[in-house]
Amino acid sequence: MLRQSVMSTIGLAMGKTELTPESHARKAPNEKTSAKSCPSLIYVKEPQDDWPSLTPGAAVESKVETSHMQGWLIPPPKHSAKSKDDFARERTTKVGWLIANGYLRSERIKAAMLKVRREEFIPPRYRDYAYEEVPLPLPGEEATISCPHSYPLFYEPLGLDKAHRFLEVGLGSGYGTALAREIVGAEGLVVGIEIDPRTLAFAKRNLEKAGYQDIVLVRGDGGLGCPEKSPYDRIAMTAACSEVPGPLIEQLRSGGKLIAPVIRDQTQDLVLLDKRPDGSALRRTICEVMYVPLRGIYGIQDERLLE
Repeated sequence: MLRQSVMSTIGLAMGKTELTPESHARKAPNEKTSAKSCPSLIYVKEPQDDWPSLTPGAAVESKVETSHMQGWLIPPPKHSAKSKDDFARERTTKVGWLIANGYLRSERIKAAMLKVRREEFIPPRYRDYAYEEVPLPLPGEEATISCPHSYPLFYEPLGLDKAHRFLEVGLGSGYGTALAREIVGAEGLVVGIEIDPRTLAFAKRNLEKAGYQDIVLVRGDGGLGCPEKSPYDRIAMTAACSEVPGPLIEQLRSGGKLIAPVIRDQTQDLVLLDKRPDGSALRRTICEVMYVPLRGIYGIQDERLLE
C-alpha cells in the first residue's frame, strides 16, 4: 500500500548486492513461525525473466490537491458523478499515459489494466479519482490503494507473466490482486495475504463482486508468507521492511523474483531479488519509493492483529 512516492524519474539497476542464504536465514525477534504460518484461509479454489527496461524521466503527476494523508495531498470525498463510459475513457487514457511515460511495456499487464475496473476497488466517495496519480484511503489502519503507476512499477521489473504462482503481501483494495489474476491467467495461481481484518474484508468483497472466485485470500502475517501454497515464481510486498523477511525468500522458487520496498536510512528503495539455485539472491535497486511499514513479526509488533 503506497504511502508516498518520492521519485520523479525511474532509475534502473542503481545498485546490485548479493545476498547469501545465511544473510536471510536469521529469525526476527520473537519469531513464532510454526504458530502463524498461513493462518485462516478465507477461501481456496486453485485453478521470461528478462529485466524490462523502463524509460527514465516519467514524472508523477497529481491533479487534485486538498488534504494530507501520509505525505500526499488527496482529493476531498464526494458523491460519484461519473458514468461507466467516463471511467472507461479514463482507464484507456491512463494506460496510454503509462505506456508513453515508460511504466508499461508488457502486453499482458497492459491488457489487465484495460480490463480491470479500478473504480470498483475504491470506496464510493473517492471513486471519481480512480485514475488520478494519488493514493486514496481504504478501510483499515493506514490502508490505501496505490497510485495507478505503482502497479506496473512493481509488475514490470518482476516480470509477472502467464502461469506464474504469485504471492502478494498486502492486499489493499484487491485491485493489484485482480490485475495479477488476469496476468497469470487460468494456468497460474494468486495468493494474497493481509494482516488487517477490515482491509481484508474490503478486498474480498471487491474481488467477489468483480467475479474473482479463484484467488486464495489469507488473513495473517505477510512476513511469514503462505508456505502451504509455495513455492512461488513471483512475490510482491506492498509494505516497507527493514530487510526482506527470510520466510518469503525461502518460499520463492529457484529462479524466482521478489520485489519489495526496503528501508534505507530515511528513505525506501524498491528492491528486486533474483533467487539463485544455491539459495543466494542478487539484489537490484530500482528507484526510491515510500510505502506504509510492514506489520507483524517482521514489522510493527501487535499480536492483537492475529487473534
